[in-house]
Amino acid sequence: MKKYQLNKGVIEGILGLCGDEGVFRKDFPGSLQIGFTELYGDNIFSIHSDISRYSFFTQAEFDICYAENYFIDESEEKMFKALKGLHDFDIYEMANDYGVDVEILGIMFSFLHEIGHAYEYLTMIHDGKSLNELSERTKPLYDEVDKLEKKGMDGSVLYRTITQERHADIFAITFMVNNIYKLIDIVQNNVEVVGLEEV
Repeated sequence: MKKYQLNKGVIEGILGLCGDEGVFRKDFPGSLQIGFTELYGDNIFSIHSDISRYSFFTQAEFDICYAENYFIDESEEKMFKALKGLHDFDIYEMANDYGVDVEILGIMFSFLHEIGHAYEYLTMIHDGKSLNELSERTKPLYDEVDKLEKKGMDGSVLYRTITQERHADIFAITFMVNNIYKLIDIVQNNVEVVGLEEV
């Protein structure tokens, strides 16, 4: 598999496309900021989102950090297999259909999955729903995944059926299908092949 080096244009481009497509609502009764933060130079970065509803003194804040390199390892392979089984989403077939390396689509999916989390959590807060309740309800499932992995078993299917992970996966898949050409252009213009990884 190829190893790609990402630059911050990937985040700028994908977040910009999400904004253009109206993913993030503009009617929050407070402030909404979605952007990126450089951590240690141009190529290690995070997506940062926060919303403050001043009337209720409610705030949510989260960061998704990325290193500069992306390649497909065993955990990614397990994820792709789970996505095919659960959602009939074959990332290898899609890569072949559009004539791109599967890593290009993997980069897209990774970012869009995390943006899907941001979209869900910000919408929940806007609608007055509790993030803590969701977290407490699903924590036993995350713990069960950890137990399976520690036993050397594959917990990827269970992980991807957890409510917030399933929602983020569906968001990413849907956005990819609906915006595939624009996404390919964004990623291809902001990554560089830097080597091969044995998996």
